[in-house]
Amino acid sequence: MTEPLSQRIDRALGWLAANRETVAQALPLTVGPATYLPGCLEKLDYWVGLYHQGQLNNHLATAYVLNPLRALYRGVNHGSNQP
Repeated sequence: MTEPLSQRIDRALGWLAANRETVAQALPLTVGPATYLPGCLEKLDYWVGLYHQGQLNNHLATAYVLNPLRALYRGVNHGSNQP
């Protein structure tokens, strides 16, 4: 059974809270075709705020919160920072 979206996002946000400084130091970070620039954490904070206010449907929460968090996790933990 798949874990509910809210639990996946909460777990990912917990990882970011514990590793935010490491992520910030790794920026810019290229993961697949995307490059996460130094300002991406502030933009992510904006989307997380909307998510916590209940203003994002599941599709937007996945696109703007969960997917970027997954990519940052991969980039930091699996060394995807390659040009």
